[in-house]
Amino acid sequence: MSDVLSLHEIANWQLAPEMGEVRAALPALQRGFVWKVRQVEELWDSIIRRFPIGAFLLSPFDEKQGKQRFKYEQKHEQVDAVTFTPTHHLLDGQQRSTAIALGFMDVWSESSDSGSALWVDIGEAPKKRDVEFIFRVLTRSHPWGYSRDDSSKILTTQYRREALEAYQQATPAYKDARVAQIPLSVVWPWDAIAPIPFAFVIAAVRESSSVEQAREYLEKQLRSLNFFVSSDKYKELVQAFDGSNQCLSNRLDTLLIRVWHVFQEKNYQIPILTLSLDEFSSKATLNLASQDKANEPAPDAVETLFVRINSSGTRLEGEELMYSLLKASWSEAPNFIDKLQHKLALPSRIAILCAGLVLARETDQTKLPPFISNVSDFRRFMHDEKYFSKMQAFIANDAVKIFEYAHSYLTGHNFALPAVLAAELAQRSPDVFFLLLRWIDRMQQEKLDMQLKTDDHKKMLGFLTAISWFAKDKTQVVSHLWPKLQEAKASDRGGIKSFFSKRNFKSAFELTNSGDYRLLPLIPPDVLRGAFENRILSGVRNYPGIKEKDSIIWTKEWNWDRWLSNTMPIPLKNWYADSYNESWKRSVNTQKELSGWYLEAWQVFINSLWDNKSILLYSQRVSLNQWFPDFDPSLPDSMEDTNRPWDYDHIHPHSYLKNHKKIPQLIKDWHGSIGNFRAWPLELNRSDGDSAPSSKLQRHEDRESSVINDEMWPFWEKSTPLEDFPHSYLADPDCHKQRAALVEAIIRRFVALYEEWYKTLKIGELTR
Repeated sequence: MSDVLSLHEIANWQLAPEMGEVRAALPALQRGFVWKVRQVEELWDSIIRRFPIGAFLLSPFDEKQGKQRFKYEQKHEQVDAVTFTPTHHLLDGQQRSTAIALGFMDVWSESSDSGSALWVDIGEAPKKRDVEFIFRVLTRSHPWGYSRDDSSKILTTQYRREALEAYQQATPAYKDARVAQIPLSVVWPWDAIAPIPFAFVIAAVRESSSVEQAREYLEKQLRSLNFFVSSDKYKELVQAFDGSNQCLSNRLDTLLIRVWHVFQEKNYQIPILTLSLDEFSSKATLNLASQDKANEPAPDAVETLFVRINSSGTRLEGEELMYSLLKASWSEAPNFIDKLQHKLALPSRIAILCAGLVLARETDQTKLPPFISNVSDFRRFMHDEKYFSKMQAFIANDAVKIFEYAHSYLTGHNFALPAVLAAELAQRSPDVFFLLLRWIDRMQQEKLDMQLKTDDHKKMLGFLTAISWFAKDKTQVVSHLWPKLQEAKASDRGGIKSFFSKRNFKSAFELTNSGDYRLLPLIPPDVLRGAFENRILSGVRNYPGIKEKDSIIWTKEWNWDRWLSNTMPIPLKNWYADSYNESWKRSVNTQKELSGWYLEAWQVFINSLWDNKSILLYSQRVSLNQWFPDFDPSLPDSMEDTNRPWDYDHIHPHSYLKNHKKIPQLIKDWHGSIGNFRAWPLELNRSDGDSAPSSKLQRHEDRESSVINDEMWPFWEKSTPLEDFPHSYLADPDCHKQRAALVEAIIRRFVALYEEWYKTLKIGELTR
């Protein structure tokens, strides 16, 4: 075997894995593709400048190490049609090899859509970027590409809207399509100067006998892109090819010459190092480990090798490393996890949750089992043959049903969570999700009816989301509830099936033995509305509200902390005293101390609700499910910074506040709250983002999707002057009516969003 490989040979590991003398596969221990867009783009700039990109480390293929597919390998039908035997395992170089494969992928001529595409821009690179050519990665979530100036940043909303409209017009078949429905074969990087599909450049060079011939070949290929030839970007390329733009023409020649040197002259090859894993003895490592005082198994030598290889790149650690250990011990594990139709969480998180559920079955303790949160714990369990066999049996036989039930409970009705919030709960609140999984597991073990009455189902969701969104320490709340779940009997009236009950929920609000909160008291919407009425809308003697033009609330006297969160409006004082006096007295000594606890609870509550996007998304769940029925947030493209198919839009434009002095601080404080935000798809908002609410919300269906009812609408409608007006109008005291209407519109909607969650999921019944 040669000690060097060409770029094409490396790309073929994914694009044509049955070809070549060296056919590399990924060992099970490897993690997935994790590079960001910027890393891919800069690698290709390095390649065409003939910078070294490091050697690849291979080992002879060993069935014991298992096998998994590369990122782009499964995108090609021939992989399933042709049986091939790998010759080697790729120990180091997965990220680079995948980035290399992307450069060869021609989504314009292939039937499959890889989910990513690579372009190169022959326009001058920005001076602040240390590259000669700007490579552009397009993805399904960002078909317009990332920022040309900084590929770690996404394009502005205005650019994305413009791009979407242009793509829809360029290909009539997609004139009404959502972003996720438009294939990468009919889009181009929006803010590029003169972009070219890089696969075309490679093909032109490889199929030609000279640079001049490659130029002609490339021009012919570009003309075949009907969707692209009418764009301004193509016009720039025409001038590059005919020489009327000398600068772009020179840049085009430079690009072709550089790619020619790399591919035709074959003076750019990747060094290959080969290492036999048989040189490492796992048994020796384990024998040494037995001498440890704690009898803890040491890392397997192969595992240590992988960790150290990854230490210089994107580190393999945490849940990803634990999942790799599972795959290394049991290469079939991913096959069982892949059976899940709706994963909710990444495979690594699912594997760890399964490990925790096996532990929960094996313990009679009333304490939350030690959630496998570190590699040494997980490694110890993997070396326990009894535990490991139970783990295998659980994943193979029970896990799929449990996770599918979890998905059904979280998303299965019009009152349930939209997919993004279900995935958020699993990923960001693993302890809460684990509580749900353990409840389902117990229900299954006891062979209980899994069907819930509608009200009980709503209370379950209210129970779980309240902990996820309002617990000061989620793990502490789950630890408090855990023994109640473990000790519940199937035959008891308040047993397993009734676990998500008022009695258990209310217990989570009690102060800890050390006098701290577990779960913040959830203020009823009418009480919250009364507090805002008391302090802002109508006001009281020391806190005059917004009704009068000369009220001090419009001056520097207003301060969020002093006016609202650091003092207790009368309706709140009364509610806290009525609801928590008795249960909290056991943890405090004097009434003064009790008032202090109430005040702190109020402060944390209002500040956490202020920007709670989860509450916002729940209130818009019906529209989100209608707009994005196929959106699955558990299948992220790891090159994405964000893959949500909507933006957060200011209903009253943020631009009205920019660079305008003398706008009251009251307006600034509330303008950034969820009361003025909505989740909104690009394809539904083609108007200027600076449009006034009276224009944005003219249609009733748009108001309904924005959670603005008929009672709130007049305030939004009156929040700007009726005719042409300067965006600085909020700084003008003579626009008092509009300023007051805006504040009331935002506050009313702020409470309405919270109320939608509170009432729909029966929070009041759980806490009453």
